Amino acid sequence: MSLQFLLLVGVFSSVLVDVLAALELMQHRLPEVRGRAILDGVRHAEAPWARAALEQGAPHALRYTAAFKTERSD
Repeated sequence: MSLQFLLLVGVFSSVLVDVLAALELMQHRLPEVRGRAILDGVRHAEAPWARAALEQGAPHALRYTAAFKTERSD
């Protein structure tokens, strides 16, 4: 996997504000892409699009949203 590809995925996922696009990345064939999309969803879990995408595409990750929120506020 090239560094350029991973950077592109990071840039693309950082500008996502669409549930369908986030879900598409959460179901990508490459685990690096799926993981990055899930982590970005957790990071933006307060946004409705991110919460909806996590509920549909990675419900197991919802338990980390509270921990991440607490860590960010410290």
